[in-house]
Amino acid sequence: MTDRLREDEQSRTYGSSFAEILDGLFTDADATALAEWAVRECPTDGLVLELGCGTGRVLAPVLRAGRRVEGWDLSEELLRRASERPGWADAAAHGRASLHRADIRCPVEGGHRADVVLIVGGTLSMFSLEGQEAVLATAVSLVAPTGRVLVETHHRVRVDWVHRAGPTGDLLFDLPGGPMVRTRSQWDTVTGAWTLSHEWNGPDGLPRTAEESSTVLTDTERDAAALRAGLRRQALTDRHGAARPHVGSAQAWITYSPDERKS
Repeated sequence: MTDRLREDEQSRTYGSSFAEILDGLFTDADATALAEWAVRECPTDGLVLELGCGTGRVLAPVLRAGRRVEGWDLSEELLRRASERPGWADAAAHGRASLHRADIRCPVEGGHRADVVLIVGGTLSMFSLEGQEAVLATAVSLVAPTGRVLVETHHRVRVDWVHRAGPTGDLLFDLPGGPMVRTRSQWDTVTGAWTLSHEWNGPDGLPRTAEESSTVLTDTERDAAALRAGLRRQALTDRHGAARPHVGSAQAWITYSPDERKS
């Protein structure tokens, strides 16, 4: 299967496969930390736009902080769940919140309006190198010239550490208020392909399965893709602000600004 076909299939089925457990895989503290990051970078009357917004777990606290928000996702199921969050319908009625079903790999002509574009929760690494560059190009098409693109993505150092004992792994997650999820992982250090297969029992007691594939780039590969898309890296940290993510950091936090040479 080609990268594009794999990406299309994963984008099409991700929402229906993971909707039941998606919020449980990420803690409220994770969402709050990401929202605070976005709010710090956004003017008080500004717009935060998230590519791959899922259930709106990050945009909801951004909205509560007083910013306008906009979410893009290809999954109708996830967008529906986002629209049902407390306060969202009222905010949408007053023009402070909107959701759009869209392929986040497709740049928009004349769309430079967001003060902050978010790509978080490992969304970027769901795509191949070429796909990630396309998503970053979409961000460039939507962010204001003085805005910021904030990326949270899998970090190669962390994935290497998780698989320090070998290319396969087996993890258990006890989701708060939810089921026990068993995750089997496969890591290819040559290609950067990281495949996670999840198994759990649904509320009806029946078994569920879902699989996700990521392409974990090196910092050099990701920065090169971003530069080709029109973004220049400003900072690389982890959630706690460490100058470089380390083995204890699940994700890298990267701040990009539009490259003035391509504006």
